[in-house]
Amino acid sequence: MQTRLVDPFEGMARFTRVVEVVEWAVGLAACAYLLAYLAIALLRVTYPFDLEWLEGATADHVHRILTGQRIYVPPSLAFTPFLYPPLYYYVSAAVSLVTGMSLLPLRLVSLTSSIGCFWLVYRLVTRETSSRYAGMVAAGMFAATYRIGGAWLDIARVDSLFLLLLLGAAYIVRFHASTWSWAVAGALLGLSALTKQTALILAPPLILYAAIVDWRRAAAFLTTFGSVFGLITLGLNVWQGGWYLYYTVGLPAHVNAAGGVRILSHTSLRVWRRDFFAAMPLAAVLGGASLFVRTRLFTRVTLFYVILAIGLVGSAWISRLHQGAYDNVIIPAYLSFAILLALAVHDIPELATGSGQLCLRMFMGVVCLVQFVALAYDPRKQVPTRRDVELHQRLMQVMRQFDGEVYLADHGFFPILAGKSTHAHSRAIFDSDLSADSGMEGRLSKELRTAFEQRRFGLIILDDPLSPSLQHEVDRSYRRAGPSLEFEGPYTVTGHETRPQLIYVPR
Repeated sequence: MQTRLVDPFEGMARFTRVVEVVEWAVGLAACAYLLAYLAIALLRVTYPFDLEWLEGATADHVHRILTGQRIYVPPSLAFTPFLYPPLYYYVSAAVSLVTGMSLLPLRLVSLTSSIGCFWLVYRLVTRETSSRYAGMVAAGMFAATYRIGGAWLDIARVDSLFLLLLLGAAYIVRFHASTWSWAVAGALLGLSALTKQTALILAPPLILYAAIVDWRRAAAFLTTFGSVFGLITLGLNVWQGGWYLYYTVGLPAHVNAAGGVRILSHTSLRVWRRDFFAAMPLAAVLGGASLFVRTRLFTRVTLFYVILAIGLVGSAWISRLHQGAYDNVIIPAYLSFAILLALAVHDIPELATGSGQLCLRMFMGVVCLVQFVALAYDPRKQVPTRRDVELHQRLMQVMRQFDGEVYLADHGFFPILAGKSTHAHSRAIFDSDLSADSGMEGRLSKELRTAFEQRRFGLIILDDPLSPSLQHEVDRSYRRAGPSLEFEGPYTVTGHETRPQLIYVPR
């Protein structure tokens, strides 16, 4: 009986093919998540109503710019701004000059910015590793976090533009060596902070990295960052009569103090457990560990990604501790985990050679597949239906048929679509009423209570009952006319799940 000898090279070749198949599957999963995001975003971009309850009020800010009005004005029932800097509003207003005023230009800015983020993530990792496969893992993994990040990247909110400018600054600092390029990076970081204040938490780590690497270039980086952010901030504050700093610095500080930043509390531990590790366990653990198993630990490369991760994860952690924070504030942490896992996909197999390297490639491929599966979501649930459009159109008809003002507490821009005046969003009223300024504290609630007493509105539409004192005045001066719609819906598809459902007319 003849015994067949096993060719070790044939076995190695078969295993190599299996590893390649697994890596192809990882690449296909990454492409699938990127395409799923693009399909959802394109289906939602022209949706005429709000996907999230603050979208319409964000459009109100842009509408004021287009009509020549200031954004940062004393709080009033007519308009009270959100607590964000204005860059996103002005960029959206510029796009609105081409598209016309609607939610479309705001979403186009976010969609374009998010695509830019995916590209920069891909380029960052590809250039670092010389591996297109690792770059696709990074971009695809970030796209896979779309739903756990609040399905946020394409909506009319500031986050995607803020993140694009931040990534642009980080990319330049990592891969460009001229003083001029670092000055540009500082300007981008300043513009990011003028889009969302979270960039100010991320600025110190990047500045620290710059100072360690080259203090001369760091001086250019810091100078342009300080000049762009500082001079524009001062200019805006003068132009807006002092109200700009009130809304973007003073009021947020008081709101955060009132809500509490509970760093050493049970809430803090829950954020790490639920929002970070439970959401992306493999990416967080292996991605973070890979930074400390590199063959060249104390290098500029490792320092950059350690500092970047500290900034991204730290900013997400601090933001998540604020009362009322939603899933979107964790997006920077998910971005960090996606980048670190992609670097691990390249770096960990490099620790071995031959069959050991193949085994590590297989292991990392399986890890990526498991993490992709864990992030799976139903894309259909992120897209409003034709029924939602019909219900919103019926709501528009309800508002049009009433003479006089309509008060829609929890949705901006809708009244404009119905030919009515818009009013301060309930969230802006809530934030403004927390002001420590004795002249501002509770001012909007008092103005609203007076408007109810005088029966100023011909129609009031609420998502939920107001605070007890305000609701008491509504019930005293108005009568319940039934639900705004006879059907369930239309609910927002992300963020605070809510819908217009209570309708009141004067007694």
